[in-house]
Amino acid sequence: ESARAGDIVLVHTGWARHYGDPAYFDNPFLDAGLVSFLLERGVRTIGLDALNIDETPDADHSGEGFPAHHLIANVEGVICENLCNLESVDFADPLVSLLPMKFVGIDGAPVRAVAMETR
Repeated sequence: ESARAGDIVLVHTGWARHYGDPAYFDNPFLDAGLVSFLLERGVRTIGLDALNIDETPDADHSGEGFPAHHLIANVEGVICENLCNLESVDFADPLVSLLPMKFVGIDGAPVRAVAMETR
């Protein structure tokens, strides 16, 4: 409830520990209602330590059309997926920098993500 305009919300699920394992594809994801709530509060950047902010479609899960992606895209927001080491961000109000590689004509890019303690 403390999220406000301009905040970057990082969601630590612990799922990064499955990176490189087939289990990684059965990832937790964010409820579209939560994403809507954050966007209504003015948050425009949401990141998490899992493969996908939405349910990842596979043979057992059809997915729901990527609702969180669409909600965030509709406000020209930023989605950061596959983050790692979020367990190290154990302090409040980190200064977060997301430094993308420069590509032309695409809607995504790898980033160097950094969270720093400022106090």
